[in-house]
Amino acid sequence: MLAGMSLLGGLFLGGAAYAVLGTRIDPQSPPKRASALAWVAMGFGITATLMVLSGLLLPAALSALGIQPVIAFALPAWLSIVFAFAGTVAAFGAFAKHDRHWPTWTGIVVGLLPVLFWVWFVIAEIVTPHG
Repeated sequence: MLAGMSLLGGLFLGGAAYAVLGTRIDPQSPPKRASALAWVAMGFGITATLMVLSGLLLPAALSALGIQPVIAFALPAWLSIVFAFAGTVAAFGAFAKHDRHWPTWTGIVVGLLPVLFWVWFVIAEIVTPHG
């Protein structure tokens, strides 16, 4: 339930960023430098990727250092889902407006990484539930 609401929230946030910042891009002439939409998409994607990586790697790193991992260090997973989908929607929106600069490509790649992780996670949970 929370994952589904997070997905919808991410799609809404990415669509809102596209609606507000995408209107500044003229689709007839490609922008000479990266658009604000591309930078926002990259920011969302990097944030989501770092959140997922911190949730996966931080407990193992703390255990290796002899520190007892505490659940309080965990970032909310639903927030990484929101940022991942928002970044992916915004990045593809910038791409659709013919913004082909490196922040757009970076936003697509780093946004899709956590999106693919969460989709894989949901499929694995459906196939082998933890009952």
